[in-house]
Amino acid sequence: MVKTSSLLTQQNLYHVPIYTIADTARYLHIPLPTLKTWVNGRSYPTQKGDQDFLPLIQRPQSPLDSSL
Repeated sequence: MVKTSSLLTQQNLYHVPIYTIADTARYLHIPLPTLKTWVNGRSYPTQKGDQDFLPLIQRPQSPLDSSL
């Protein structure tokens, strides 16, 4: 049996990001800027001023990230 740290329990192990955004874009054949926009959102100019495109995808965070 593999021992895991208390932060990486079996329950939250599935929420640890494995692939980078660049790797994911390559695997899914999606342009990198498109996937970055879907994950991070972005602002874009309009005649009425800047508008925000909100993220469509929520990227999982590692339990190790929250402890930093």
